[in-house]
Amino acid sequence: MTVLVNNRKPDVSFYKNGRIDICAKVARQLNLEHGDIISLAQDKGEVYLFIANKHSDTNSARCTGQCFPSRKGSRNFRSQSTRLCRVMLDICKATSAALLPAGTPLNVPSLGIAIPLITLNNLAQN
Repeated sequence: MTVLVNNRKPDVSFYKNGRIDICAKVARQLNLEHGDIISLAQDKGEVYLFIANKHSDTNSARCTGQCFPSRKGSRNFRSQSTRLCRVMLDICKATSAALLPAGTPLNVPSLGIAIPLITLNNLAQN
Protein backbone atom coordinates (compact mmCIF):
# COMPACT_ATOMS: atom_id res chain seq x y z
CA MET A 1 0.00 0.00 0.00
CA THR A 2 1.41 3.37 -1.02
CA VAL A 3 0.50 6.51 0.82
CA LEU A 4 1.00 9.76 -1.04
CA VAL A 5 2.59 12.36 1.17
CA ASN A 6 3.23 15.96 0.27
CA ASN A 7 6.91 16.53 1.08
CA ARG A 8 6.96 20.10 -0.22
CA LYS A 9 8.24 22.61 2.32
CA PRO A 10 6.59 26.02 2.34
CA ASP A 11 8.47 29.08 1.11
CA VAL A 12 6.47 31.55 3.23
CA SER A 13 4.40 30.63 6.30
CA PHE A 14 1.74 32.77 7.96
CA TYR A 15 0.44 31.77 11.41
CA LYS A 16 -2.63 32.88 13.37
CA ASN A 17 -0.44 34.31 16.16
CA GLY A 18 1.14 36.76 13.67
CA ARG A 19 4.42 34.96 13.01
CA ILE A 20 5.67 34.98 9.43
CA ASP A 21 8.52 32.67 8.35
CA ILE A 22 10.38 33.30 5.10
CA CYS A 23 12.71 30.66 3.64
CA ALA A 24 16.25 31.49 2.58
CA LYS A 25 15.43 31.16 -1.14
CA VAL A 26 12.71 33.82 -0.99
CA ALA A 27 14.83 36.05 1.25
CA ARG A 28 17.67 35.86 -1.27
CA GLN A 29 15.33 36.60 -4.21
CA LEU A 30 13.98 39.69 -2.41
CA ASN A 31 17.45 40.69 -1.21
CA LEU A 32 15.94 40.79 2.28
CA GLU A 33 18.14 42.22 5.02
CA HIS A 34 17.87 42.60 8.79
CA GLY A 35 15.31 45.32 9.57
CA ASP A 36 13.55 45.44 6.16
CA ILE A 37 9.77 45.78 6.30
CA ILE A 38 7.65 43.39 4.23
CA SER A 39 4.11 43.82 2.99
CA LEU A 40 1.54 42.18 0.71
CA ALA A 41 -0.11 43.45 -2.46
CA GLN A 42 -3.00 42.04 -4.47
CA ASP A 43 -3.50 42.50 -8.19
CA LYS A 44 -5.79 40.58 -10.55
CA GLY A 45 -6.18 37.66 -8.13
CA GLU A 46 -2.44 37.40 -7.42
CA VAL A 47 -0.90 38.04 -4.00
CA TYR A 48 2.65 39.39 -3.88
CA LEU A 49 5.17 39.57 -1.06
CA PHE A 50 7.50 42.54 -1.38
CA ILE A 51 9.79 44.83 0.62
CA ALA A 52 7.81 47.93 1.55
CA ASN A 53 10.78 49.72 3.14
CA LYS A 54 14.46 48.93 3.29
CA HIS A 55 16.01 49.24 6.74
CA SER A 56 18.40 51.86 5.41
CA ASP A 57 15.42 54.04 4.36
CA THR A 58 13.61 53.93 7.71
CA ASN A 59 14.43 55.00 11.22
CA SER A 60 15.59 52.44 13.75
CA ALA A 61 12.15 52.01 15.40
CA ARG A 62 10.49 48.59 15.21
CA CYS A 63 7.60 48.45 12.78
CA THR A 64 5.03 45.79 12.03
CA GLY A 65 6.32 43.50 9.32
CA GLN A 66 9.98 44.17 10.15
CA CYS A 67 12.18 41.15 9.38
CA PHE A 68 14.99 39.56 11.33
CA PRO A 69 17.06 36.41 10.78
CA SER A 70 15.35 33.50 12.54
CA ARG A 71 18.61 32.75 14.35
CA LYS A 72 22.14 34.13 14.31
CA GLY A 73 23.83 33.57 10.96
CA SER A 74 20.67 32.23 9.30
CA ARG A 75 19.36 33.31 5.89
CA ASN A 76 15.83 32.31 6.95
CA PHE A 77 13.89 35.33 8.13
CA ARG A 78 11.04 35.87 10.55
CA SER A 79 8.59 38.72 10.97
CA GLN A 80 5.62 39.53 13.19
CA SER A 81 2.40 41.05 11.91
CA THR A 82 -1.03 39.84 12.99
CA ARG A 83 -2.58 42.14 10.39
CA LEU A 84 -0.66 40.59 7.45
CA CYS A 85 -1.33 37.09 8.78
CA ARG A 86 -5.04 37.75 9.23
CA VAL A 87 -5.29 38.99 5.63
CA MET A 88 -3.41 35.97 4.28
CA LEU A 89 -5.43 33.48 6.34
CA ASP A 90 -8.64 35.08 5.02
CA ILE A 91 -7.40 34.86 1.42
CA CYS A 92 -6.46 31.19 1.89
CA LYS A 93 -9.64 30.41 3.85
CA ALA A 94 -7.47 28.92 6.60
CA THR A 95 -7.98 29.08 10.34
CA SER A 96 -4.56 28.54 11.91
CA ALA A 97 -1.83 28.56 9.24
CA ALA A 98 -1.13 29.29 5.60
CA LEU A 99 2.01 27.47 4.47
CA LEU A 100 2.55 28.67 0.93
CA PRO A 101 4.88 27.94 -1.97
CA ALA A 102 6.20 30.92 -3.92
CA GLY A 103 6.35 31.56 -7.63
CA THR A 104 9.04 33.15 -9.78
CA PRO A 105 10.04 36.69 -8.72
CA LEU A 106 8.70 39.54 -10.85
CA ASN A 107 9.73 43.14 -11.21
CA VAL A 108 6.51 45.06 -10.59
CA PRO A 109 6.93 48.77 -11.43
CA SER A 110 5.10 50.10 -8.35
CA LEU A 111 6.57 47.51 -5.92
CA GLY A 112 10.01 46.54 -7.17
CA ILE A 113 10.91 42.87 -6.86
CA ALA A 114 7.81 40.94 -5.77
CA ILE A 115 7.29 37.25 -5.07
CA PRO A 116 3.91 35.79 -6.09
CA LEU A 117 2.47 33.53 -3.39
CA ILE A 118 0.50 30.50 -4.53
CA THR A 119 -2.53 30.91 -2.27
CA LEU A 120 -4.53 28.06 -3.80
CA ASN A 121 -1.93 25.53 -2.61
CA ASN A 122 -1.94 25.85 1.19
CA LEU A 123 0.42 23.06 2.27
CA ALA A 124 -1.09 23.09 5.78
CA GLN A 125 -4.31 21.58 4.42
CA ASN A 126 -2.70 18.76 2.40
